[in-house]
Amino acid sequence: MKISTNLERMADQSVTIARRAKHLNNRLAVREVALLEPAYRLAVAIFRDSMRTFADGDCELARTLKLKDRELDGGTSAKSSLRGLPWTRNLCEATWT
Repeated sequence: MKISTNLERMADQSVTIARRAKHLNNRLAVREVALLEPAYRLAVAIFRDSMRTFADGDCELARTLKLKDRELDGGTSAKSSLRGLPWTRNLCEATWT
């Protein structure tokens, strides 16, 4: 499945982010970091809901993800990260076992 490749890439990026964060934690805190908290919480919620949608086949939850993604993009992104993915278009038509 293609999702396994994407999950592996996310895991690799997580390791890189953790290493950089460990290095940055040795420095003094920057006030602007607090500005990232709302975006961080929304991104985590989108990821959690995406995984739940995929696992449970929850059509209603899937429909909320596009709006949340647009909110995260701030409405300025030309291309949504969820747009065009086959499972978002055909989720409700799929047969879940």
